[in-house]
Amino acid sequence: MDPRVRTVWEDAGCFPYRYDPTDVSTIDETVAYTRELAGLRGRRAEAGLVLKGMTSLYWPVFEHQLGPFLMGEADRDAIRRRAADRAPRWKQVELGWRENFNAVCRTVKAAVAGRSKRLTVTGLVEDGMWEDRMWLPPCLLAEALWDPRQAPESIIARVAATRDAHSLA
Repeated sequence: MDPRVRTVWEDAGCFPYRYDPTDVSTIDETVAYTRELAGLRGRRAEAGLVLKGMTSLYWPVFEHQLGPFLMGEADRDAIRRRAADRAPRWKQVELGWRENFNAVCRTVKAAVAGRSKRLTVTGLVEDGMWEDRMWLPPCLLAEALWDPRQAPESIIARVAATRDAHSLA
């Protein structure tokens, strides 16, 4: 394959590739596979990963956006109502992230160890309600990507203590 083509891997194991942050049933295999995928084409090619577990869409009421709109533009009452509506799911997902954040950190470290020319990690965030505040799971992922050598516990403690991260658990 032409080295200019970047392969992006998705659904390559349990959490953090799955939507459910409590599914770490095959984490050892997932970490090993991540390292293999990241280095599969060697140091000359680029690689990409899509990490999930940050989804809180409620499909029975999901509605596609019709026409142009400005993300985050809504009155404060509408934003507060929607944030309150999403809070139970956010809390459930956040608890899974807190409990299994080590799986995220191990996966990121394995990807870096794969030694591709350039690694792109994308976090799939759906219905994160950025209009209210930054949701804790994407903040944790950002910190793990910024410096994958950090201890997961210290990342959680530092990020959860910031006033900008929306933490429910």
